Amino acid sequence: MVDSVAYEYNFIYPDNAKYIDVNKKFVKFNSHFVSVEITNNKKEKIQNFKSYLALSNNKKEIIQDFKSYLTLTNLNTQKIIWEVELDDKNKYKPNEYLQVVMYSDTILWIGLKGFHYGVCIFDLAKGKLIKHFTMNAFNGIINFIEQKYFIITQYKLPTESPLKVYTWANLLNLENITEHPLYTCKRESNLFPINWSASSIKKFNSVRFVQTHLDSTQLDFLDGNFSLVITLKIGDLFPDYQPIPNSTKKQIVNDNCLLFMEKFDGNLGDDNSNEKTNYYCWDFSYNQPIIFTNNILINKNYYLTPYRDFTNITTGKIKHVGYRKNINSPEIFESIG
Repeated sequence: MVDSVAYEYNFIYPDNAKYIDVNKKFVKFNSHFVSVEITNNKKEKIQNFKSYLALSNNKKEIIQDFKSYLTLTNLNTQKIIWEVELDDKNKYKPNEYLQVVMYSDTILWIGLKGFHYGVCIFDLAKGKLIKHFTMNAFNGIINFIEQKYFIITQYKLPTESPLKVYTWANLLNLENITEHPLYTCKRESNLFPINWSASSIKKFNSVRFVQTHLDSTQLDFLDGNFSLVITLKIGDLFPDYQPIPNSTKKQIVNDNCLLFMEKFDGNLGDDNSNEKTNYYCWDFSYNQPIIFTNNILINKNYYLTPYRDFTNITTGKIKHVGYRKNINSPEIFESIG
Protein backbone atom coordinates (compact mmCIF):
# COMPACT_ATOMS: atom_id res chain seq x y z
CA MET A 1 0.00 0.00 0.00
CA VAL A 2 1.03 3.64 -0.24
CA ASP A 3 3.44 4.33 2.63
CA SER A 4 2.19 7.26 4.70
CA VAL A 5 5.74 8.34 5.47
CA ALA A 6 5.89 9.45 1.84
CA TYR A 7 3.65 12.38 2.75
CA GLU A 8 6.73 14.03 4.28
CA TYR A 9 9.34 13.05 1.74
CA ASN A 10 11.34 15.67 -0.19
CA PHE A 11 8.54 16.44 -2.66
CA ILE A 12 7.13 18.90 -0.08
CA TYR A 13 7.17 22.37 -1.61
CA PRO A 14 10.57 23.98 -0.84
CA ASP A 15 9.11 27.42 -0.06
CA ASN A 16 7.11 26.10 2.88
CA ALA A 17 7.63 22.72 4.52
CA LYS A 18 3.94 22.52 5.40
CA TYR A 19 2.80 22.25 1.80
CA ILE A 20 2.76 19.05 -0.25
CA ASP A 21 1.93 17.86 -3.75
CA VAL A 22 -1.05 15.52 -3.50
CA ASN A 23 -1.51 14.91 -7.22
CA LYS A 24 1.43 12.60 -7.81
CA LYS A 25 1.30 9.18 -6.14
CA PHE A 26 4.13 7.63 -4.16
CA VAL A 27 5.06 4.13 -3.02
CA LYS A 28 8.05 2.62 -1.28
CA PHE A 29 10.02 -0.14 -3.00
CA ASN A 30 13.37 -1.65 -2.01
CA SER A 31 14.09 1.23 0.44
CA HIS A 32 13.46 3.79 -2.33
CA PHE A 33 10.48 6.01 -3.02
CA VAL A 34 8.85 5.70 -6.43
CA SER A 35 6.62 8.44 -7.85
CA VAL A 36 3.83 7.69 -10.32
CA GLU A 37 2.45 10.48 -12.50
CA ILE A 38 0.89 11.21 -15.87
CA THR A 39 3.13 13.19 -18.20
CA ASN A 40 2.64 14.33 -21.79
CA ASN A 41 4.57 15.54 -24.81
CA LYS A 42 3.03 19.04 -24.61
CA LYS A 43 4.36 19.79 -21.09
CA GLU A 44 0.94 21.13 -20.16
CA LYS A 45 -1.02 20.33 -17.00
CA ILE A 46 -4.21 18.77 -18.30
CA GLN A 47 -7.30 19.34 -16.18
CA ASN A 48 -9.65 17.66 -18.65
CA PHE A 49 -10.10 17.08 -22.35
CA LYS A 50 -12.25 20.20 -22.98
CA SER A 51 -9.85 22.57 -21.22
CA TYR A 52 -6.98 21.15 -23.25
CA LEU A 53 -8.77 21.70 -26.54
CA ALA A 54 -9.32 25.30 -25.52
CA LEU A 55 -5.55 25.86 -25.52
CA SER A 56 -5.40 25.91 -29.31
CA ASN A 57 -7.53 26.72 -32.32
CA ASN A 58 -6.11 23.79 -34.24
CA LYS A 59 -8.04 21.11 -32.34
CA LYS A 60 -7.56 18.40 -34.93
CA GLU A 61 -3.77 18.78 -34.81
CA ILE A 62 -3.77 18.63 -31.00
CA ILE A 63 -5.76 15.42 -30.96
CA GLN A 64 -3.40 13.78 -33.44
CA ASP A 65 -0.14 14.97 -31.87
CA PHE A 66 -0.96 14.74 -28.17
CA LYS A 67 0.61 11.82 -26.35
CA SER A 68 0.40 11.01 -22.67
CA TYR A 69 2.48 8.62 -20.56
CA LEU A 70 2.32 6.85 -17.25
CA THR A 71 5.75 7.67 -15.79
CA LEU A 72 7.48 5.90 -12.89
CA THR A 73 10.47 7.68 -11.33
CA ASN A 74 12.91 6.61 -8.62
CA LEU A 75 12.96 9.69 -6.37
CA ASN A 76 16.23 8.71 -4.71
CA THR A 77 18.12 8.59 -8.02
CA GLN A 78 15.74 10.83 -10.04
CA LYS A 79 15.87 8.25 -12.85
CA ILE A 80 12.81 7.19 -14.84
CA ILE A 81 12.05 3.51 -14.20
CA TRP A 82 9.41 3.06 -16.90
CA GLU A 83 7.09 4.95 -19.22
CA VAL A 84 3.93 3.57 -20.81
CA GLU A 85 2.02 5.46 -23.49
CA LEU A 86 -1.65 5.73 -22.52
CA ASP A 87 -4.44 4.92 -24.96
CA ASP A 88 -7.00 7.44 -26.22
CA LYS A 89 -9.46 6.57 -23.42
CA ASN A 90 -6.94 7.48 -20.69
CA LYS A 91 -4.43 9.96 -22.10
CA TYR A 92 -6.35 13.12 -21.18
CA LYS A 93 -6.77 12.19 -17.52
CA PRO A 94 -4.99 14.29 -14.85
CA ASN A 95 -2.93 12.92 -11.95
CA GLU A 96 -5.94 13.17 -9.66
CA TYR A 97 -7.38 10.12 -11.46
CA LEU A 98 -4.49 7.87 -10.40
CA GLN A 99 -4.95 5.02 -7.91
CA VAL A 100 -1.66 3.42 -6.89
CA VAL A 101 -0.88 0.52 -4.52
CA MET A 102 1.85 -2.07 -4.01
CA TYR A 103 0.07 -5.36 -4.69
CA SER A 104 3.06 -7.18 -3.19
CA ASP A 105 6.65 -6.33 -2.27
CA THR A 106 7.55 -6.11 -5.96
CA ILE A 107 4.28 -5.74 -7.95
CA LEU A 108 2.97 -2.19 -8.47
CA TRP A 109 -0.72 -1.85 -9.37
CA ILE A 110 -1.94 1.38 -11.00
CA GLY A 111 -5.53 2.31 -11.82
CA LEU A 112 -6.86 5.26 -13.84
CA LYS A 113 -10.34 6.22 -12.69
CA GLY A 114 -13.05 7.29 -15.10
CA PHE A 115 -15.85 5.97 -17.31
CA HIS A 116 -13.18 3.86 -19.02
CA TYR A 117 -11.01 2.46 -16.21
CA GLY A 118 -7.37 1.85 -17.14
CA VAL A 119 -5.02 -0.57 -15.36
CA CYS A 120 -1.23 -0.96 -15.50
CA ILE A 121 0.60 -3.65 -13.51
CA PHE A 122 4.41 -3.53 -13.13
CA ASP A 123 7.02 -5.88 -11.73
CA LEU A 124 9.43 -3.36 -10.20
CA ALA A 125 12.05 -6.01 -9.37
CA LYS A 126 12.28 -7.12 -13.01
CA GLY A 127 11.56 -3.71 -14.54
CA LYS A 128 8.78 -5.30 -16.57
CA LEU A 129 5.24 -4.29 -17.55
CA ILE A 130 3.03 -7.28 -16.72
CA LYS A 131 -0.31 -6.04 -17.99
CA HIS A 132 -1.89 -2.89 -19.44
CA PHE A 133 -5.60 -2.74 -20.37
CA THR A 134 -8.73 -0.56 -20.27
CA MET A 135 -12.15 -1.75 -19.12
CA ASN A 136 -14.72 -0.31 -21.49
CA ALA A 137 -17.68 1.50 -19.92
CA PHE A 138 -16.65 0.43 -16.41
CA ASN A 139 -17.84 3.70 -14.81
CA GLY A 140 -16.89 2.73 -11.28
CA ILE A 141 -14.53 3.34 -8.37
CA ILE A 142 -12.07 0.94 -6.78
CA ASN A 143 -10.92 1.30 -3.16
CA PHE A 144 -8.49 -0.85 -1.21
CA ILE A 145 -8.71 -2.56 2.18
CA GLU A 146 -5.13 -3.35 3.19
CA GLN A 147 -3.56 -6.11 1.08
CA LYS A 148 -6.46 -8.50 1.56
CA TYR A 149 -9.56 -7.01 -0.08
CA PHE A 150 -10.69 -4.31 -2.45
CA ILE A 151 -14.03 -2.64 -3.11
CA ILE A 152 -15.73 -1.99 -6.43
CA THR A 153 -18.43 0.67 -6.47
CA GLN A 154 -19.98 0.49 -9.92
CA TYR A 155 -22.81 2.63 -11.26
CA LYS A 156 -25.60 0.99 -13.22
CA LEU A 157 -28.65 2.78 -14.50
CA PRO A 158 -31.44 3.21 -13.63
CA THR A 159 -30.27 2.35 -10.10
CA GLU A 160 -26.83 2.17 -8.55
CA SER A 161 -25.37 -1.25 -7.85
CA PRO A 162 -24.13 -1.98 -4.30
CA LEU A 163 -20.61 -1.69 -3.01
CA LYS A 164 -18.88 -5.08 -3.47
CA VAL A 165 -15.88 -6.50 -1.59
CA TYR A 166 -13.53 -8.97 -3.31
CA THR A 167 -10.33 -10.77 -2.31
CA TRP A 168 -7.03 -9.10 -3.15
CA ALA A 169 -5.99 -11.71 -5.75
CA ASN A 170 -8.72 -10.51 -8.14
CA LEU A 171 -6.83 -7.24 -8.70
CA LEU A 172 -4.54 -9.06 -11.12
CA ASN A 173 -7.54 -10.29 -13.11
CA LEU A 174 -9.80 -7.27 -12.71
CA GLU A 175 -11.13 -7.43 -16.27
CA ASN A 176 -12.55 -10.92 -15.68
CA ILE A 177 -13.68 -11.42 -12.06
CA THR A 178 -15.59 -14.69 -11.71
CA GLU A 179 -15.94 -15.12 -7.93
CA HIS A 180 -18.87 -13.77 -5.91
CA PRO A 181 -18.23 -10.76 -3.63
CA LEU A 182 -17.49 -11.53 0.02
CA TYR A 183 -19.62 -8.64 1.24
CA THR A 184 -22.02 -6.07 -0.20
CA CYS A 185 -23.62 -2.91 1.19
CA LYS A 186 -25.24 0.30 0.01
CA ARG A 187 -23.39 2.66 -2.33
CA GLU A 188 -23.55 5.47 0.29
CA SER A 189 -21.23 3.49 2.58
CA ASN A 190 -17.49 3.07 2.79
CA LEU A 191 -15.41 0.37 4.45
CA PHE A 192 -12.06 0.75 6.23
CA PRO A 193 -9.78 -1.75 8.03
CA ILE A 194 -9.08 -1.16 11.73
CA ASN A 195 -7.75 -3.11 14.71
CA TRP A 196 -9.41 -2.31 18.04
CA SER A 197 -7.60 -4.92 20.12
CA ALA A 198 -6.43 -2.11 22.47
CA SER A 199 -10.02 -1.63 23.70
CA SER A 200 -10.83 -2.68 27.27
CA ILE A 201 -14.22 -3.91 26.02
CA LYS A 202 -13.78 -7.56 25.02
CA LYS A 203 -16.17 -7.69 22.07
CA PHE A 204 -14.44 -4.70 20.45
CA ASN A 205 -11.25 -6.79 20.24
CA SER A 206 -12.75 -8.72 17.33
CA VAL A 207 -13.39 -5.58 15.25
CA ARG A 208 -11.52 -5.57 11.93
CA PHE A 209 -13.55 -3.08 9.84
CA VAL A 210 -15.53 0.10 10.31
CA GLN A 211 -18.30 0.97 7.86
CA THR A 212 -19.05 4.67 7.50
CA HIS A 213 -22.07 6.30 5.87
CA LEU A 214 -22.38 9.35 3.62
CA ASP A 215 -22.89 12.59 5.58
CA SER A 216 -23.67 10.66 8.78
CA THR A 217 -22.39 10.19 12.34
CA GLN A 218 -23.14 6.45 12.29
CA LEU A 219 -20.30 3.92 12.52
CA ASP A 220 -20.82 0.16 12.01
CA PHE A 221 -18.03 -2.02 13.40
CA LEU A 222 -17.57 -5.44 11.73
CA ASP A 223 -15.46 -8.49 12.55
CA GLY A 224 -13.12 -10.34 10.18
CA ASN A 225 -16.08 -12.15 8.57
CA PHE A 226 -17.88 -8.84 7.87
CA SER A 227 -20.47 -9.57 10.59
CA LEU A 228 -21.77 -6.63 12.63
CA VAL A 229 -20.22 -6.32 16.12
CA ILE A 230 -21.78 -3.02 17.20
CA THR A 231 -23.16 0.25 15.81
CA LEU A 232 -22.02 3.50 17.44
CA LYS A 233 -22.49 7.21 16.87
CA ILE A 234 -19.69 9.77 16.88
CA GLY A 235 -21.08 10.99 20.20
CA ASP A 236 -20.48 7.54 21.70
CA LEU A 237 -16.75 7.87 21.01
CA PHE A 238 -16.52 11.56 21.87
CA PRO A 239 -18.67 12.63 24.86
CA ASP A 240 -17.76 16.29 24.13
CA TYR A 241 -19.23 16.05 20.59
CA GLN A 242 -21.44 19.04 19.79
CA PRO A 243 -23.35 18.70 16.51
CA ILE A 244 -23.27 21.62 14.08
CA PRO A 245 -26.74 22.18 12.54
CA ASN A 246 -26.98 22.02 8.73
CA SER A 247 -23.40 20.80 8.42
CA THR A 248 -21.69 18.38 6.04
CA LYS A 249 -19.91 15.40 7.55
CA LYS A 250 -16.81 13.54 6.40
CA GLN A 251 -15.29 10.34 7.81
CA ILE A 252 -11.97 8.84 6.76
CA VAL A 253 -9.81 6.10 8.29
CA ASN A 254 -6.09 5.51 7.78
CA ASP A 255 -3.22 4.15 9.89
CA ASN A 256 -5.79 2.80 12.40
CA CYS A 257 -7.13 6.32 13.06
CA LEU A 258 -10.63 7.66 12.41
CA LEU A 259 -10.93 11.35 11.50
CA PHE A 260 -14.42 12.85 11.54
CA MET A 261 -14.98 16.38 10.21
CA GLU A 262 -18.17 18.37 10.54
CA LYS A 263 -18.34 21.60 8.55
CA PHE A 264 -20.86 24.42 8.33
CA ASP A 265 -20.32 26.74 5.36
CA GLY A 266 -22.42 29.64 6.62
CA ASN A 267 -24.50 31.77 4.29
CA LEU A 268 -23.43 31.43 0.67
CA GLY A 269 -21.91 34.58 -0.78
CA ASP A 270 -21.17 36.08 2.63
CA ASP A 271 -17.44 36.07 3.40
CA ASN A 272 -18.15 37.03 7.00
CA SER A 273 -20.67 34.26 7.64
CA ASN A 274 -20.33 32.00 10.67
CA GLU A 275 -18.22 29.26 9.09
CA LYS A 276 -17.21 26.52 11.47
CA THR A 277 -15.27 23.27 11.25
CA ASN A 278 -14.97 20.67 14.00
CA TYR A 279 -12.60 17.68 14.06
CA TYR A 280 -12.85 14.54 16.11
CA CYS A 281 -10.09 11.94 15.79
CA TRP A 282 -9.84 8.50 17.42
CA ASP A 283 -6.68 6.39 17.59
CA PHE A 284 -7.74 2.72 17.71
CA SER A 285 -4.14 1.58 18.36
CA TYR A 286 -3.99 3.41 21.68
CA ASN A 287 -7.76 3.59 22.27
CA GLN A 288 -7.80 7.33 22.86
CA PRO A 289 -8.97 10.59 21.23
CA ILE A 290 -6.53 12.78 19.28
CA ILE A 291 -6.91 16.56 19.37
CA PHE A 292 -6.45 18.88 16.38
CA THR A 293 -6.70 22.65 16.21
CA ASN A 294 -9.90 23.48 14.33
CA ASN A 295 -9.40 25.33 11.05
CA ILE A 296 -11.73 26.56 8.35
CA LEU A 297 -11.20 24.20 5.41
CA ILE A 298 -12.53 24.60 1.90
CA ASN A 299 -14.45 21.83 0.16
CA LYS A 300 -11.41 19.88 -1.02
CA ASN A 301 -11.90 17.67 2.01
CA TYR A 302 -11.42 14.49 -0.03
CA TYR A 303 -7.72 14.94 0.88
CA LEU A 304 -8.59 14.74 4.58
CA THR A 305 -6.42 11.72 5.45
CA PRO A 306 -5.04 10.98 8.95
CA TYR A 307 -1.64 9.34 9.16
CA ARG A 308 1.13 8.63 11.67
CA ASP A 309 4.39 10.54 11.53
CA PHE A 310 6.81 7.62 11.23
CA THR A 311 9.61 10.09 10.47
CA ASN A 312 9.63 11.12 14.14
CA ILE A 313 9.23 8.10 16.41
CA THR A 314 9.82 10.22 19.54
CA THR A 315 6.73 12.40 19.09
CA GLY A 316 4.66 9.89 17.09
CA LYS A 317 2.28 12.65 16.01
CA ILE A 318 -0.99 11.97 14.23
CA LYS A 319 -1.36 14.34 11.28
CA HIS A 320 -3.74 14.96 8.41
CA VAL A 321 -3.72 16.72 5.05
CA GLY A 322 -6.27 19.40 4.13
CA TYR A 323 -6.96 22.71 2.39
CA ARG A 324 -7.51 25.87 4.44
CA LYS A 325 -9.73 28.72 3.27
CA ASN A 326 -7.91 31.27 1.06
CA ILE A 327 -4.89 28.96 0.69
CA ASN A 328 -4.88 26.99 -2.56
CA SER A 329 -2.30 24.36 -1.57
CA PRO A 330 -2.73 21.30 0.63
CA GLU A 331 -1.35 21.61 4.14
CA ILE A 332 -0.23 19.24 6.88
CA PHE A 333 -2.07 19.67 10.19
CA GLU A 334 -0.47 18.26 13.35
CA SER A 335 -2.21 16.91 16.46
CA ILE A 336 -1.87 18.70 19.77
CA GLY A 337 0.01 17.11 22.66
